[in-house]
Amino acid sequence: MEKIELQRAAGLVYGWANDSGRLNVVGLPEVNIGHAILSRAVSVGLSRAVDEMLVILE
Repeated sequence: MEKIELQRAAGLVYGWANDSGRLNVVGLPEVNIGHAILSRAVSVGLSRAVDEMLVILE
């Protein structure tokens, strides 16, 4: 049987309402936040949504 390696990733549910401390998960190679940014951009514009997410991720 062939052995495959799986990686964990986070996304979709991560956004403004969630705690940024959850990003400190050992072995989590990436966080997909595109949907959260675009959803927020509908209300506030893309530039502001990106700026807000950058503050959350710092």
